[in-house]
Amino acid sequence: MAGLEAKVPQGHELQEILESPAFLLSAKNPNKAVAVHSVEFDENDVPTNYTYLFVNQQFIDATGPPEYPVGKTVTELFKKIQDDPVQALLTLPEDKQPKDIEGSWISVFGEVAKTEGATMTLEQSSQALGGQWFDVFAYCPKEGYFIVEFTNSTGEVETGHSLDQQIEGYAALYEAATKLLSAENEQAVLAIACETIVENLKFNMAWAGITDQGTQRVLPIASCGDEHGYLDNGSEVIMDDASISDCATSRAMHTLKPVLIENMAAESAYAPWLEAIEQSNFITSMALPMHHEEELFGTLNVYSCKPDYITPVRQFVLEGLALLTAIAIKGTRAQEEIIARQATDRFVTTVAHDLRTPLSTIKIFLGLLEKSIESQDPDRMERNYDILYAEVDGLISFVTDILVKKKLDSGELELHAFDIVPNIRNLIERRQHLIDEKGLAIKIQAPEQAFSIHTDKGLLEHAIDNLIMNAIKFTEEGGITISVNANEPNQTFEISVTDTGIGINPEELPRLFDPHFRGEQTRAQVAGFGIGLSIVQNIVERLGGQVSVNSEGVGQGSTFTISIPLS
Repeated sequence: MAGLEAKVPQGHELQEILESPAFLLSAKNPNKAVAVHSVEFDENDVPTNYTYLFVNQQFIDATGPPEYPVGKTVTELFKKIQDDPVQALLTLPEDKQPKDIEGSWISVFGEVAKTEGATMTLEQSSQALGGQWFDVFAYCPKEGYFIVEFTNSTGEVETGHSLDQQIEGYAALYEAATKLLSAENEQAVLAIACETIVENLKFNMAWAGITDQGTQRVLPIASCGDEHGYLDNGSEVIMDDASISDCATSRAMHTLKPVLIENMAAESAYAPWLEAIEQSNFITSMALPMHHEEELFGTLNVYSCKPDYITPVRQFVLEGLALLTAIAIKGTRAQEEIIARQATDRFVTTVAHDLRTPLSTIKIFLGLLEKSIESQDPDRMERNYDILYAEVDGLISFVTDILVKKKLDSGELELHAFDIVPNIRNLIERRQHLIDEKGLAIKIQAPEQAFSIHTDKGLLEHAIDNLIMNAIKFTEEGGITISVNANEPNQTFEISVTDTGIGINPEELPRLFDPHFRGEQTRAQVAGFGIGLSIVQNIVERLGGQVSVNSEGVGQGSTFTISIPLS
């Protein structure tokens, strides 16, 4: 032990420790940092402090203490770094760190020093050394003392952590791919991606936005983990807006490459979101372009409250998820185009078929009308005229339904406040000649006071008119009752059209609002196109309401009810 005496306090017990085989074996290992300490206990045998008695050069090199530690207590050294306690010489892992770091050292190693022969093994990280990891072994050579020896295990730990991240990431990608394949639409695709990032990859928040190439904007469509309202602070990004062109989302869209922000609060481009960043405790973020075959769909944006959380492995997984999401979006759009094209083809075929029948009828009866004029037969002339009028009236209604459907598809609404009851009376007057021809009774049950609502007047009138026309068509005797009622608790109003007509087979009720569906009774007794009720349903739902039907069966009449918000 030549030369050692000058570096450590003299003492018989310490000398025994320094000359023990266990210590000599540790001290001779050039790869191990070694330190010897004595522990102070209070009257209750609680460790209160410890003193550095010996450290080797490897310890000095590995820890870089603020001053030479031998002869100093840990509390003395701790006072040198108490303004920045994370810069500790050696700290416990996060899940084992008490808030009082000084106390944790004394407590943990003091317990070892109580019993001769006691040992403890820890895997610890040092923030002061850039997050390096150490395998630590502490043992008690003699009661009241402990020896710490450690080696740098950063490489092994990082390899293990990297492997864990790979396993976690690949499992998340596999699960996400399975869900993305079955997503019904674009919004569902983006929601799955955001949930995967937060729930599987353990990020704090994620949002996904779609790029509008026309306006060069990207808006959040789906998000997960936004508990502090980060997206409420204006997350719309304009690609050509110079004021925020340096933000990660904009740069990712321009470069088609992931953009990492290591300290969001320090980035001037994030000034509009600074308050939300501080509230959410976000530190790092990354924006990843969702693109496939040079087509940009939008961005995935991820946020973490942990520094250095976005490792190369996690970035690789995120890039894979962004690619999967882009492919899924492309697939849903292609599927929607196919469905739309098929729907258009079906619509054109149906319209052509439905127009051909009445046009053929009109052509035939024009010929008959010509013959009745030549034969001077007034009765035949009137009968043929009535048939022609009815066919033309049906065509006008059909074309009107098509125009209404076009308006619904455009998403445009013309909202006005008006009294619904006078409008219903006007609709009845418009159809009064048809009601009189059948000898039907019709009545309105409505409040006496004005019944003001705020909605699209034209669309609502068309829906009610379709129900009135249906009631007239399918009722040969009896009458029709139109009821108007307010549902104050639900802030809705209801309009019911009840008839005493042919009724509806209960088995046909679920399909009654399907486009071009016509029940057996309907087909047998009345001509038509089969789109009226589907148009009614589309209108009512567009106005935020519901339409329902009730019938006790064939020959028992029916009641159609529209329920729509008052405003």
